[in-house]
Amino acid sequence: MTTGGRRIWDAVCRAVIIPLGAPVDGNHDLYHYLWHSVVDFDSVTQFADRLVAAGFEDVAHRTATGWQQGILHTFVARKPRENP
Repeated sequence: MTTGGRRIWDAVCRAVIIPLGAPVDGNHDLYHYLWHSVVDFDSVTQFADRLVAAGFEDVAHRTATGWQQGILHTFVARKPRENP
């Protein structure tokens, strides 16, 4: 996650997700877990490298637009065909 993405994610979690989500189902810990799971996840490079290490090829990624830019990423990769 980019530094700007981290600031936005922190702000969204503190101002929207945790204050509005926790009262809905009473599970305050779940929304804190969501916040930290995004922050603690692999960087884009680390996750792409993980896909390559798992045998995938043509790994590509891009970030979302809007407020999620730098936070939400989509990855695509191709599993090579096995030789018969």
